[in-house]
Amino acid sequence: MEIKKGQRFIVKKRIEVIALVHWQAPLTSGCYGILEIGDEIETVRDIAPGAQGFSARPVNAKEFEEKYVKEATELKYDGYTLSILASLIGDALEPVES
Repeated sequence: MEIKKGQRFIVKKRIEVIALVHWQAPLTSGCYGILEIGDEIETVRDIAPGAQGFSARPVNAKEFEEKYVKEATELKYDGYTLSILASLIGDALEPVES
């Protein structure tokens, strides 16, 4: 399946995800979070052909951030993205028709 920037998926099964925390410095850290049934995610860039995963953000990005991204209050915090396995599409994730 071709995945393009801005494409949305709805969560059909509760899944644990890795959030990559971005900084205004040469550093990336991370944390874990949960996407609940009914949550929506949106891709942040096109996926490269053959890639095993893609970057996304929850549509409710601020709520997810407040719950799981403890670094969000730090001075050089610069946001986060979720690392999602493409193999979850069709099982835990369903494309949202536009």
